[in-house]
Amino acid sequence: MSAVSEKEWLVWRLASVAIAKNAIALEELSNELISQYTDSELAGIWRQARLVLTEEDECWLEDELYRILVKNSQVAA
Repeated sequence: MSAVSEKEWLVWRLASVAIAKNAIALEELSNELISQYTDSELAGIWRQARLVLTEEDECWLEDELYRILVKNSQVAA
């Protein structure tokens, strides 16, 4: 049994991607999360990741997630 749950691991993955400001990895992780988790679960992962981010990292993450959302909306249209 792992000491870290799957969701806890995802929190740290999300935070590390934001800290590294890796847009490609964020898009891949975002698509993975969207396909596996409900909106409520995603919100919980997001809230926990925010706890370990600086304001700058959090702003970058919000901006990039919005960009991904817009891009995905345009593709779906």
